[in-house]
Amino acid sequence: MWSYTGCCCGHVPADPVPYWPQPMPQYSPWCQVTAKDISASTAANTAQAIIAGVGSAFLSLQYLKDAGAPESSITVTITDSSGTGEWNITTLLDGFQEKPDFAVATPGGTVKLDVTGCTAELRWFERTY
Repeated sequence: MWSYTGCCCGHVPADPVPYWPQPMPQYSPWCQVTAKDISASTAANTAQAIIAGVGSAFLSLQYLKDAGAPESSITVTITDSSGTGEWNITTLLDGFQEKPDFAVATPGGTVKLDVTGCTAELRWFERTY
């Protein structure tokens, strides 16, 4: 319910008063944003999801190499109407690592996460109206 007791006597002002939290700058304030993620580990080394929403999804990856793993790798496969793209990393450093906004996926496409010798989580936001 709208409540404003300032200069406009309870009516909605022509120029809305700034408020916190502010909407994310890259998305319109009338959009709804939903966080999505998939994860894979040594126990379940593959995960897949569909990209939905009304705009491109910027993918971020977080991963941690398993202690004592002789070899480790991560493969992210993005498939959409224009084809298939793949991102690989085969030399994982010890400790927590992050790759923010490293790739873009379009709605209707799929993302697949394959890991060996590590735990990884692929995250993105989907915009809906």
